[in-house]
Amino acid sequence: TYPTERLTYILEDSRPALLLTQEPVLDQLPAIAIRTFCLDSSPLDKYSTDNLNHVVGSNHLAYVIYTSGSTGMPKGVSIAHGGLSNYLHWASTAYPMAFPQGSVVQLPVVFDATITCLFTPLIAGHSICLQPALMTAELFDFVNIQQKISLLKITPAHIDMVCADGSKVEPCAKVALTVIGGEALSAKQANTWLSRFPETLIVNEYGPTETVVGCCIYRASDVPKRAMLPIGRPIANTQIYILDESINPVPIGVTGELYIAGDGLARGYLNRPDLTAEKFIPNPFSASAGTRMYKSGDLARYLADGNIECLGRTDGQVKIRGFRIELGEIEIALGALPQVREASVLVREDPQGDKCLVAYVLPSTPEIQIPLQLLRTALLQKLPEYMVPAHFIQVSHFPLTLNGKVDRKALLAFGTPDRGTDYVAPSTITENVLAKIWGEILQLDKIGIQDDFFELGGHSLLAVRLITKIHDTFQIMLTPRTVFESPTIEALGSILEALILEEIGKISDEDAISLMNKTGG
Repeated sequence: TYPTERLTYILEDSRPALLLTQEPVLDQLPAIAIRTFCLDSSPLDKYSTDNLNHVVGSNHLAYVIYTSGSTGMPKGVSIAHGGLSNYLHWASTAYPMAFPQGSVVQLPVVFDATITCLFTPLIAGHSICLQPALMTAELFDFVNIQQKISLLKITPAHIDMVCADGSKVEPCAKVALTVIGGEALSAKQANTWLSRFPETLIVNEYGPTETVVGCCIYRASDVPKRAMLPIGRPIANTQIYILDESINPVPIGVTGELYIAGDGLARGYLNRPDLTAEKFIPNPFSASAGTRMYKSGDLARYLADGNIECLGRTDGQVKIRGFRIELGEIEIALGALPQVREASVLVREDPQGDKCLVAYVLPSTPEIQIPLQLLRTALLQKLPEYMVPAHFIQVSHFPLTLNGKVDRKALLAFGTPDRGTDYVAPSTITENVLAKIWGEILQLDKIGIQDDFFELGGHSLLAVRLITKIHDTFQIMLTPRTVFESPTIEALGSILEALILEEIGKISDEDAISLMNKTGG
């Protein structure tokens, strides 16, 4: 589902010997001369079933996973088998309850958090249950119908989404272990999840992509009385250092930058020796020659009990709904558009208290008014949906600090996102039903058919929830990209009505009448 430009860059940068794919995806892939194998159509019976005569060492590459890059292009993190094996061996002993009933895999495989629930049960000979991306209350519904689940891995944003309709959810005790990672976990979120799964053990797992999924954990058997949960202590064969600007350890309670060393460290960034040298520096605390530590960019401090508390970032990197995002990558993509002279992207909180991306854009010429939907559509050709700002605000100039840099704090006062359109009431039954659904999800009244879903506070996770509600009501499954490209009730209603008519042509008269009665059409 990534844009063609991003897929092209990843394939050209990694140059895989073989690309595993499926027939329906072929037309969406960039035209690059790479050997392709379709898993759903290529014959397998002509190949030998004998094991390959191939030996994999701990220093050999296990995978490359691409994360957002401050230079405007994603960067490939190279993880060796030794680091992956260290994490899985640790997880298999630290999470023994992860095995008997297996786990649910509902996160995208391009998100390294998947490794925990995908491989840990399998290497112990237990089952996994593969599910599509379940990010709303349907995840809770799925868990409720299972006999029991040993391991569930989610992000804090999933907790907010699953529990959004809290009044409709009954407590359940079917999950033995919930591992939560991807972004900071609040005590409120932990308690909310425990109220739904009172017998689960919550583990707050911290770790950047550069250190194999998780390098530090906190077992929240008793949620502490503080705003955010600590990230705990390092896992096996891992060292954590909190250092000042001179690479000296800071005392307990003093804030410093978090550095990570040990067996889980990545080899570096694929084809980026300059960035590798900048982020993976020599480890002065190790007696072994050539060892390195990763400069995480996270601020942290030691608590009196020995646990570590994370306190934010030192740079322009943010985490929103579990995704690691370099604001500079979005700014570069916006600045490349002919209508934009300069752009600055910030993180703000919407009325519901959720983090969202807001882009401030300076037009290439002062007199033009840039259509906001044009910016969103253009970015969708370059960036994944989760990196496209929820709001765009056009400004006449950027406030500057004394040293000539954009004053981001002052920029927050330059305006707040608004609807940007006059109210136009729904006029069809489809539009009225959509307006009601939008109102429930966005917690707003009086939504017009030309109001933009994202300008009203929508984001990628709420778009998934919107799609689920639409499917429940209309029995039509849309994609997130459809919502991004047609973010108004007027546009989405036209698409839905066309799809409903198409669907009615495929089903029996009795089912067609039932569908029309349900949708009021």
